[in-house]
Amino acid sequence: MDNQQTLKIEDGMTAPGMEGKWAKRDGAFVIAFLACAYLIVDFFLWSGFALGATVAYGVLFLVTSAYLADRKIRPQPFPAFCGAASLAAAAVFTVNHDVGMNVLLLLMIDLLYAIFICGAAGRLSYWTGSYFLGVDLCKNLIAAPLAHLSEPFKAVLGLWRRDGGKGREVKVLLGLVLALPVVAITVPLLIQSDAAFQGLMEGLAENLGELMVKVVLAVLLGVYIAAVLCMLHRRAGERSQPGVTVREGRFRVMDGTVASVFLGAISVFYLVYLLSQLAYFFSAFAGILPEGYAFTPSEYARRGFFEMVMIALINGGVLSLSCILVKRNAKDEIPAPVKGLSLFIALFTLLLTATAFSKMVLYIQLMGMTRLRVLTSIFMVMLAIAILALIVRLFFRRFPYMRVIIAGCSLALLCCAYADVDTVIAKNNIAAYRAGTLEQLDVLYLGRLSAATVPQLEALLEDENATVRDDTARVMDVWASQRIVKDEAGNLVPAPYYLEFKNYTLMDQKINQVLISRYADYAGASRSQHYLDSLYGEEGYAFD
Repeated sequence: MDNQQTLKIEDGMTAPGMEGKWAKRDGAFVIAFLACAYLIVDFFLWSGFALGATVAYGVLFLVTSAYLADRKIRPQPFPAFCGAASLAAAAVFTVNHDVGMNVLLLLMIDLLYAIFICGAAGRLSYWTGSYFLGVDLCKNLIAAPLAHLSEPFKAVLGLWRRDGGKGREVKVLLGLVLALPVVAITVPLLIQSDAAFQGLMEGLAENLGELMVKVVLAVLLGVYIAAVLCMLHRRAGERSQPGVTVREGRFRVMDGTVASVFLGAISVFYLVYLLSQLAYFFSAFAGILPEGYAFTPSEYARRGFFEMVMIALINGGVLSLSCILVKRNAKDEIPAPVKGLSLFIALFTLLLTATAFSKMVLYIQLMGMTRLRVLTSIFMVMLAIAILALIVRLFFRRFPYMRVIIAGCSLALLCCAYADVDTVIAKNNIAAYRAGTLEQLDVLYLGRLSAATVPQLEALLEDENATVRDDTARVMDVWASQRIVKDEAGNLVPAPYYLEFKNYTLMDQKINQVLISRYADYAGASRSQHYLDSLYGEEGYAFD
């Protein structure tokens, strides 16, 4: 029997009280969400980005899907894509171990998971292509659950309440209180009677503080997750009313003339800049310095780069506000002058982005790859996707630009994460060094990136350049001092940390295999304290 109460929600607001009986199914899933929260705390917060994080999110995703799948709601492609992309992003934690990239992936997973659960519950507006996607997410993930944090507890109470009766939870608590004196007497006796049980209790006592912290964090996280999903499940299928077009109209407060003058003033300066710097602009595309240019090629590549990126960001914000704030004409379209000026600014922004990207490519060819150069290039690709989506939106009112931006940027970040930035940097710089296009190879810089460079550095142990060969041996010896130990028989094995399943990654396995197999070629190379200080600061590493 369905105990859920049908609620009528107007204009996306939460119904006062949200009264109604909770089914036992809801209470069981609330407990499951609390268990998922403990997995996230234990496997993720305590172990970092590895197999444990992938498993924790996978379990949460499956439990969430099972809970929200109860409603007969027609699946939508975009939320389904977001759910699949979030799982693919979580799988990266098991493949690579790039902490910086994984932090970005975590933020992306949060966004994609939020869109997935709201879409699965039918709580997104009928058209999720505009910025109102963010408004819907805020209402469903912040406003509603924070106003009803007690709902998960009501759902759990529904597990043993029958027909709305009260008092059973009091009896349960009374039984627990009465059991405490008996437990306090019998447990010490059991400890004295059995060594195995004594060891178990002592182990629990030693880890009691850490366990309590985990439980507290899991309860806080689990209650919030349960509140979000309970509210989504209870209000499933009730889309915000009125329609998106009416809601967007409330924000269109800027007169077309004001917007035209505002955009026109900006466009005049951009046009003057283009005319005065046209030769300078297009030299970046050809990779040739302007005649008489006083700077070196590397200085030319760096010059103005970050200023260009900043201008592109500002222009992206201006275009977005134009689409949101400008009043529409009688045909519900952006006025032609505003549309034309916005198109000019958008094209100018694309030109800036393409020029900055070309400068970065030139700089990489001259100086090699670094993390900043690679990640900045990826960011520019994402910025170009967003600007292109806004350009199409200017001419096609129903174009789902927000979907395109989220999907495009997610795919770009996923490709970057699976390729592993440090691996790509090491592979590219080593290839450029061997081809002669890169005069010097900074092996120590590659060593500072992460251990993911070890499989690429392995080939340099036989390099004809003695400096490169020695630096490679030192870098690998330092990494081995942190990752490789000797067992009782004297054999080289990975450190215990890497043997726990929740800390496992494919990249760590590959790194440790290389360090063990090539140990004889680099052992002891980093014993110089001067070298250790220059590479990692004053802290040294010992390999025992």
